Amino acid sequence: MSNVSLWTTVITAFGVLAGVLVTQLSAARQEERKRTAETFDRRTQAYAELAGSVRQLRTQLEVVAKRYWRDMDVQVGVVLELSRNVGAHASMAAVLSSGAVSEAARALAAEAERVTVGMAREATLGHVPGGVGGEGGYVGGEFGAVPDLSELERRLEEFHTAVSSDEAYLPVPINSRPGRRWPRRRG
Repeated sequence: MSNVSLWTTVITAFGVLAGVLVTQLSAARQEERKRTAETFDRRTQAYAELAGSVRQLRTQLEVVAKRYWRDMDVQVGVVLELSRNVGAHASMAAVLSSGAVSEAARALAAEAERVTVGMAREATLGHVPGGVGGEGGYVGGEFGAVPDLSELERRLEEFHTAVSSDEAYLPVPINSRPGRRWPRRRG
């Protein structure tokens, strides 16, 4: 009789241990899926912010370069700030990714910086009188010409191509019915 009771206890203990093990493995798997999804979301946000900041910079460069501005110092400041944003977003995208995406993000930031610095160097600035009582004034000016933004566009296209071909960026498939591990047999 004691053998049956001993075996029952051993089998019950193993059943409990197996249940705990399965629960732990399931929790670890869920945690891994959650981390993967969070990483995917951060990458997606960084990529979108980089592409958006490049578009904002491009638009601002085109607008500013087309005419004379009474407040050219402010316009140059806006362009430089947008260029810094591109660099910050490119750094985030490069840190969160690797390989071709990281290289394309860094190349895109370098091109944005090159265009911005070149355009700021071309600006002709002069004092425009104004203000209350004849004091103060503005720093007016204009850029020599609309910059060639084709290289910036090419770098942005390379970035988009690198992101779309990056296998690490592809979303993790989520099982629509988490309780089912294997597909049903058809027959």
